[in-house]
Amino acid sequence: MILAFPRHVFMARPVNSRSTRTIAGGVMRRRLGAGQLRSLDYFTYYLSLPDNPVAVIRYLVGDVDAAVAFYTSILGFAVVEKWGPPFAMVRRGDLTLWLSGPGSSASRPLADGSKPVPGGWNRLVLETDDLVSLVEKLRQSGARVSNEIVSGPGGKQILVNDPSGNPVELFESSGG
Repeated sequence: MILAFPRHVFMARPVNSRSTRTIAGGVMRRRLGAGQLRSLDYFTYYLSLPDNPVAVIRYLVGDVDAAVAFYTSILGFAVVEKWGPPFAMVRRGDLTLWLSGPGSSASRPLADGSKPVPGGWNRLVLETDDLVSLVEKLRQSGARVSNEIVSGPGGKQILVNDPSGNPVELFESSGG
């Protein structure tokens, strides 16, 4: 799981006459006199923009269309953008989920030769008011439910895998 901020949001900032702003290594920086670079507090800046999510999470997926269908038709996300077969953004409340498929820059092999793949144990948690009904809807859709509902002191939860094997935890609070 990677928390990320789109580069295009940084390019919209006005440039004053005393400094220039550039994208350097994927991080917005302010060029100061004599070639020094200083990182901006881009998280604070990003959150200050209107209508921006609190969290952005990237999931690697094997099939972007299948992932979009899963997150929108079953889990209540809405499509924000879709850039052809390799990438889509979906949103639910303050959460934007980037779905990066084969052909996206996030799926390219790393310098050490390792290849990013879907899955793992890091997961996003979606809260629901009716876990039992949502689990039934997931099972009817053919989704891979990983276990049975587990109850704990804070509520009930279950894990479901998206079509690429990324785990999603569904949680219903006990209200206490």
